[in-house]
Amino acid sequence: MPYSQFDIESIKVNFNITLIERVSKFADVVEISYSDYLAETLRFNTPIALAINSEKSR
Repeated sequence: MPYSQFDIESIKVNFNITLIERVSKFADVVEISYSDYLAETLRFNTPIALAINSEKSR
């Protein structure tokens, strides 16, 4: 079977796989604020990365 024809339902049936999906995996993680240095670095480098337009830069 080609890769393009695989889907979750056929995989579960053909390979007898049970998927366990968890909701809110990161719900218990406390939100923190980022540093001014990170904000400035992203503000400076994001336009450059987008202008290069490569997968690595994105």
